[in-house]
Amino acid sequence: RLAGYSSLTWNEKNLTTKDARNTLLGELITWREYEIQVAAYNKRGLGVFSESIEVTTAEGRPTQAPKNVRVKIINSTAVGVDFTAPEQQRIPGVNLGYKVQFWKGEPEKSDLFKETILDPDRRQLSTVVNELEKFGHYNLTVLCFTTPGDGPKSNPLRVVTEEDTPEVVSELSIAEVMYNGAVVTWNPPLKENGIVTKYTIRNWAASSPDVKTKYEVDGETTNFTIDGLRPSTRYGVDVMASTKKGDGPIEETKFESGVPPELPGRPSMLSIGEITATTVQLHFNPGFDGNTAIRQWVVEGKMADSSVFSRIFNISAPKARSIVVTGLRPFTQYQLRLVAENVKGKGAPSEPSRPFETLQSNPETPSQRLFAEPVSATSISVSWTPLLGTHWNGQPKGYLIMYREIDDENWKEVRTPALRSSEHTVTDLRPFTTYEVNVFSENGFGRSLPTEAVKARTYESVPSGSPRNIVAGAEGSKAVIIKWDPVAELSTNGEVIGYKVRVVPERESLMADETREVDVPGQVTLMTKIANLRPFTKYRVYVSAYTIVGHGPENSTPVSFESMEDIPAPPEAFQCSFISEQEVRMKWLPPGSPNGKISNYIISYWKSHEPRSMAIDAPLPGNLLMFAAMSLNPNAQYTFAIKARNSKGESEEVIAEVMTSSIRLPVRNAPSPVRDPQSQHLATEIAIRWDESLPRKLTEDAESPVRSVQVSYQKTNDDEWQTLEKKFMYSKRRAIVKHLSSNSMYRFRIRFIGDFLESAWSPESEWMSTLPTAPISQPIALKATPYERNSVLLEWVVPHKSTWNSDVVGYRIHYREYPSNDTWQTEDIQISAEHDDNEQYILSKLLSFRHYIIRMRLFNSEGEGPFSAPVFVYVGYSIPKRNVTNLISEPISSSSIHIKWEAWPKEDSESITSFKVRYVPVASVLSSVSSEEEVMIVDTNECVLNDLRKFTEYQISVSPYNRAGEGKKSQVRQKTLEDKPGPVGFLRFTDVLMDSVKVSWDEPTQPNGVVNGYIVNYKGYRMQEEFKNEDQQRTSRNYFDAHGLAEGVTYYFSVWAETSAGKGEQRSANVTIGPSRDGPPPPTKPQITSGQSSVTLSWNDVADSDEIVGHLIQAKRVSVAEETENGYASQRPRRDEIKGPKSAALTASASASSNRPTHPIGEWITLRPTDGKNEKEHVSYRELQPSSFYVFRVFTRNIKGVGVASPETEQLFVPESIPDDPFYTTWWFMALVAMSAFVLIVIIIAILCVTGSSAKYRREKRSRSIDSLQLADGNFASFQLKGTSATNMTRSRELPTRPGTTQSWLSDQSREPPTYGSVLGDGRNSAGVMNMYGLATDVIPPLPNSGPPPSMEAMQKLSALVGRDIRSQNTAYVTPSARGSDGGRNDYMPTRSDQYATRSDYGRVEYRGHIPSSSASSQLPNPDSPQQAAEAYDSFDEEEDVESVDDTVIRGDRTLNDGAEDIARHYGSTDHYRDTWRKVRETDMVRAPILTSQQSSAAGRSSTTESTSEGPWATVPATPNQLTTGFSSFV
Repeated sequence: RLAGYSSLTWNEKNLTTKDARNTLLGELITWREYEIQVAAYNKRGLGVFSESIEVTTAEGRPTQAPKNVRVKIINSTAVGVDFTAPEQQRIPGVNLGYKVQFWKGEPEKSDLFKETILDPDRRQLSTVVNELEKFGHYNLTVLCFTTPGDGPKSNPLRVVTEEDTPEVVSELSIAEVMYNGAVVTWNPPLKENGIVTKYTIRNWAASSPDVKTKYEVDGETTNFTIDGLRPSTRYGVDVMASTKKGDGPIEETKFESGVPPELPGRPSMLSIGEITATTVQLHFNPGFDGNTAIRQWVVEGKMADSSVFSRIFNISAPKARSIVVTGLRPFTQYQLRLVAENVKGKGAPSEPSRPFETLQSNPETPSQRLFAEPVSATSISVSWTPLLGTHWNGQPKGYLIMYREIDDENWKEVRTPALRSSEHTVTDLRPFTTYEVNVFSENGFGRSLPTEAVKARTYESVPSGSPRNIVAGAEGSKAVIIKWDPVAELSTNGEVIGYKVRVVPERESLMADETREVDVPGQVTLMTKIANLRPFTKYRVYVSAYTIVGHGPENSTPVSFESMEDIPAPPEAFQCSFISEQEVRMKWLPPGSPNGKISNYIISYWKSHEPRSMAIDAPLPGNLLMFAAMSLNPNAQYTFAIKARNSKGESEEVIAEVMTSSIRLPVRNAPSPVRDPQSQHLATEIAIRWDESLPRKLTEDAESPVRSVQVSYQKTNDDEWQTLEKKFMYSKRRAIVKHLSSNSMYRFRIRFIGDFLESAWSPESEWMSTLPTAPISQPIALKATPYERNSVLLEWVVPHKSTWNSDVVGYRIHYREYPSNDTWQTEDIQISAEHDDNEQYILSKLLSFRHYIIRMRLFNSEGEGPFSAPVFVYVGYSIPKRNVTNLISEPISSSSIHIKWEAWPKEDSESITSFKVRYVPVASVLSSVSSEEEVMIVDTNECVLNDLRKFTEYQISVSPYNRAGEGKKSQVRQKTLEDKPGPVGFLRFTDVLMDSVKVSWDEPTQPNGVVNGYIVNYKGYRMQEEFKNEDQQRTSRNYFDAHGLAEGVTYYFSVWAETSAGKGEQRSANVTIGPSRDGPPPPTKPQITSGQSSVTLSWNDVADSDEIVGHLIQAKRVSVAEETENGYASQRPRRDEIKGPKSAALTASASASSNRPTHPIGEWITLRPTDGKNEKEHVSYRELQPSSFYVFRVFTRNIKGVGVASPETEQLFVPESIPDDPFYTTWWFMALVAMSAFVLIVIIIAILCVTGSSAKYRREKRSRSIDSLQLADGNFASFQLKGTSATNMTRSRELPTRPGTTQSWLSDQSREPPTYGSVLGDGRNSAGVMNMYGLATDVIPPLPNSGPPPSMEAMQKLSALVGRDIRSQNTAYVTPSARGSDGGRNDYMPTRSDQYATRSDYGRVEYRGHIPSSSASSQLPNPDSPQQAAEAYDSFDEEEDVESVDDTVIRGDRTLNDGAEDIARHYGSTDHYRDTWRKVRETDMVRAPILTSQQSSAAGRSSTTESTSEGPWATVPATPNQLTTGFSSFV
């Protein structure tokens, strides 16, 4: 209810959630104080309400506008405003003041021109507003505002300030200039400051400025024609606007009558001076002003690698000779040019200035979009927009991050050198501390201005300190009160939400059972009471604080206390140590809980059948643990009792029955234990009992008493039995086994222990189970990651199943916004028995852009386990999964590309911060040039990439990003446009001769496009002389040969590369034509040798031969030859023949008719350069002017050029006339011979084709034939080939190539094994011969007897070897002509190569001349006749289709296969071949020389030896012995 209104009834709101800790009360009144109480209720009823708290609702916006707004116009720039405040009850909050607003149009729909804020505490709500526009038209509104915002505006009030004098007219120009007049035009002032009533125009002659003519026009006129001017006279004119408040300033221009204004000329001589980071002073010489005044200077510039000049500055200074250009970018290379502008327009730009670079300056400030968010308890992530490369304003160094605690004055710094970095995590911070963060950019000059500071607070952590001043005081024997002071504020590391107190016994054996732990919730509760302590025990106290994250450290120095005394527990292990018939000795142990100092023990004993009053009591000191009772009756049963005593009292008695006897009976066996049905089933304890089934007498228990019981247990799936050290009293008949695992199966066994003996283990019990309980562990390594804008991905490690304490578990997630005190929201993951080692879960339906704290725990049917360590996560950003679409790129210029993509949908669930645009040049894998990727942050859906490489392909990618990460990239490739190329490489001059040079260069390192060619310009200058010549050429190669240059002249070469965008920067160098210092040394003096039509020069080179590449020959005409009686003599040249232009013209006209060159006298003429190292050169007289004397000189050339010339030669006379060259040296004769040879070759080829076709036809028509085979004496094989008589002179002239020694004339199949001989024939003799030595080139050994004719003895010896008689005077081959060894007939044939047979195609043998006859009746001359007898033709088979004609060629067309068959039939088998060959090898050969009248030649060589007139070969004509071919042997 409203506070202060006790009579009002309470408004109630019920909450049905028991875990609720807060709620939202709605529908309250703004800016009102409320009284609130809270009470709990259950099914029994309503509890007690808490004490009231008073809470004021937040402020609201005013609901009423100020009233009675009035305005008073003071002057042209000020008005007075007063108004009445709204009603106080209509202002729901603290009135912060009033806003007086002036709008240029309709409020909220137009621009707000001016706003003035008034203090609400002012007594008079009025103000004067200044700095308004003159004659301004406004709508005035007034409103009241509070912290939440502005209230409603008052009704708009129309306000118009007073008029004032106008500003200067704009765009004054001379539109037209006439012979005696001019038309002046202008535009109204940009700020009229009222209503223009008139314009005043004045004009005057430049020669008399004091005499001015004045004209006036109304305010609507903007042009005027001035008449009555003098022609060609410079005039000035000005125009002035006026209102009712007065005249404005004048605007002036100049013109010349009769001369219309023109565009201004281009400025020249631009120079740069006084360069700063953002300014430069530009000096220049103005050009032609266009017959009027210069209105303004426009400075255009291009930056860095750009080739586009853009407007960067302008200034109105008509008479300026230097201007200061401002607004430049620091640390940027510029090139400027200047444009003059007059009333006519802009003129042509000047030549660009030299490139210059502005100085370094402080870098620009990183983007104001600075974010700082906590990452953990000790770190904050800082993100910003990185600077572009052009914004560093110097050599970049990186970013500087400065941070401090909110109340600390000392800043800490951290630097990141990564220029493209956009985020950094600041570490080593204090938990739960608010920090202020600034980011700077740094370069080599300094640092930028800071960004607007942002604040962020680290997450909470566990306390780093423990509570202080801990005090513990025992309260009674079983309780203690503990007090402490809170943790130091700097060590809390968060909000302390409670304390944990532990009380631990000092004795280690008691720690497991006697440690007590208490949780004290709340930050203000600083004491607690712990009960159920063990009396008379020393304890240590540990206290720790905890936050929402976890527990901090406990106090390092524990506080000790001792609980007070109490009644002791009974002694333990009371039993006999010795028994006889008259004596019993008892022993015991001190009580397990003495609860104080045991002063003594009281032991009593009596006969069991007697009353207790008959007992004998024996007090014993507290340190005595044994007692002996003597003089007892034998075989009597006694009862012994013992109790302990301290200062608080006596303990209970422990009783033992004893039988005085010397007999030792064994201890009876223990029964199987069972579960105690009267005990509660617990999770970590099982109570067992033992019941003996058969009743026993009292004497039986006395004779074999059971003093205690020992328990052993086994857990399921465990093979070992665990035996408890603690023994239980038999008389209790039950035992409680503690510290068991929950939800587990156990079985037990026991054994009885007597005074001296113990029983065997009892049978095992049935399996008993502990109850399930809540899990004792929590999820391990919990991790939270933003998944989507309203969901989180949780990941954790599942704890071991043994810690579940049940068969199935689930997970319960607790989360809430951070920081807040809201109720924890929960979400369960269903219970399951199967869980992986690592699991994950998506927690959704969270609020975006919120910090959350999340923790988890296991739960089962019995309860919940402990919480995991909480994790913090920022929800609202997730890595964008949507791609950028419709990415389009377009080159704008050679250094910029415009890219655009589809805008990001506003309704998209994936929030993004900006777009990252990355671009990098596309380079080859083999390229050595490396490029770094550039990054640009863009807020819109388009951008322009500037300062790119020219004509370079770029790979551009655009990706959305936010603070969670970066999405997928969309890529595109685009190439910048072509531009003017950069300069070519340095010019190199090689082969510098006397009138030419070769210029070469490398391609531009920055072609900026496709180089179409090169422009070469060269100018020649001679020292102390005027300009000589200039030429410009184009070439597509990267070299240029310049000819026609003058010796000794320095030439300046300039080379430009050219693309489609134009020619680029020039590269210049100069060279002097003529001998070079780098040239080789001169050769020796050349020697001349004159010939009929030429002269030969010879010399010797001195330079290294490896250096020489050629020579240069020059000639100089020294005089004119004059014919005298003694020949030609040198005549002194006339004046008009001396070298010079006139001399050249005369000599040229004089020699025009003779087609001979004309050379001025005294001038060296370059005849030719030569290549190579030849030291001799021929110079034709036709290259020289006739009837003249010449001298020559030689230069040696290397790659650089020529060196010094050699000495001059002697004078050479060039005759007037030169004999004509023979006709066979003329070109037409050579061409005629070539044509004739071609025609002849064609004719020969045609004839061969025709004859070859006819021969093929005849071969197909013939029947087959075979070579003859004859056997000679001594089983030597001799062959004689048979041919037809058909003539074919063409085929007989074919000379086949000589076969190798592995080839044969006959088929290899018919000649195996090889025989020894070759077949020969003669053109005129039909006799065929066989050479037993194999090849035709083998030499037949001469006979032993010398002299003509050879002796008969020698002939017979050789005949015996070859199988025929040899009677020839010359070296001869032997041919068997008969079937017998002798036949009574011997024929001889001289060794003449032209008589040999030749082998034609297809293995045939052709004979020349005589044809072997097939009849013995052939005409044979008498052996004694001087004529050679014709050999008979003998064959095994008669030749078919044989034509026998004298002096014709007969062919055997038998195939090789047919011949092989005939040979095989003749010999019978191949064994005959082998036998024949073997006999040949066994025969002794005669090696003696054959005596002849002349040295014989080898069979394969031609011989001109003629036979003598004696003998049977006297009639054989002496014809040349021509070897037509050789024959292979069968070897």
